Amino acid sequence: PFRFVVHNPKLRVFAGEDYELKAGLEGQALPEELFLLLDGREVKLLREDDGLYHYRFASLNQTLEFNLSAAGYTSDPYRLEVLRRAEVSGVTAALEYPAYTGRKNESLNDAASLSVPEGTWINWTIQTRHASALQVDGGKSAGEKDAAGRFKYRQRYLRNGQLRLLPQNEIPGSGDTQVFDIRVIPDAFPAISVERQRDSSDDARYWFSGSASDDYG
Repeated sequence: PFRFVVHNPKLRVFAGEDYELKAGLEGQALPEELFLLLDGREVKLLREDDGLYHYRFASLNQTLEFNLSAAGYTSDPYRLEVLRRAEVSGVTAALEYPAYTGRKNESLNDAASLSVPEGTWINWTIQTRHASALQVDGGKSAGEKDAAGRFKYRQRYLRNGQLRLLPQNEIPGSGDTQVFDIRVIPDAFPAISVERQRDSSDDARYWFSGSASDDYG
């Protein structure tokens, strides 16, 4: 006498997000009530001003199946697929300082911004979840990930810049770009100061004293 209709274009949602189901009935003699059957429970759907029946699934984390029911009839199962976003879950920056600084190399974890001397090499290790590829700096590939889901990328910094990371998987638009700021500290020229003093015992003789300094000693 009637048929069940789901009006959502796609039964897909990203993990952790809500999903609003929109359903209805079509036919000659339509029941007034429509129910959702889920995990052995029967939930009455609310009819909204658009004439459709609505139900909100909250914070979904796994794919599920449900049926619609009305006037003793039950629909075939519907499958609501929960998708996984490609994510960056951690970033380690291993800093290789130039020899002129005299500084020991070090590693920093999850620093949103870095200040490094001019010429520093940064070896980035990017931990991901649900990612099959990683784009860096707007399009370059970080290569293949290892068995632990990590990508590696190496870059020398001579001027201020950014590292932009876009994790990807088979689902278009599943990843969000993360941006890390890198501030480069220029290597300043050495400073030299000279002072001239007249010899008190001989007006034709002068003494010179001076000092030299560098921003790294």
